[in-house]
Formats: sequence, C-alpha cells, structure tokens
Amino acid sequence: MPAYSPLVMEASEKLGHRPILVDPVVTVIVGHRREGKSVEKISDWLKWHIGEDNPAAQTEFVTWVLERSRRNGK
Repeated sequence: MPAYSPLVMEASEKLGHRPILVDPVVTVIVGHRREGKSVEKISDWLKWHIGEDNPAAQTEFVTWVLERSRRNGK
C-alpha cells in the first residue's frame, strides 16, 4: 500500500473514501492552485470531471484542502 500524505489521509476521513480515490483529487486541487487558478475555477473543473454532486468538487472542500495544504506543506 502506498504511503499517503497527512493531507490525503485527513481528506479521506473527511470525505469517507479511501485514500487511493482521494489522492488524485487533492493533487489536482493543489496543482491547479499552484497554476494560479481560483477556488471557484478549481471547483468548476472538478464538477465537470467528477460530477456536480460530488462532495470533493464543492468549493468548501477545495478551500479546506488549500488551507490544510499550506499547513502540511503539500
């Protein structure tokens, strides 16, 4: 089993999904932010790719990940 970052583990608990499913979403969120995209643009991108009703695509979750990523250094 791969080792996941503390951020991915926290996000996994928050969403109630396995880390293997959450890791790519967290990576996309952090990567898009590094490219200068806004929370809203990241959320829209996720909604398009994983569905509007997916909790991981909501602006609240994107904001949560970005706040924690600064703390955890991801």
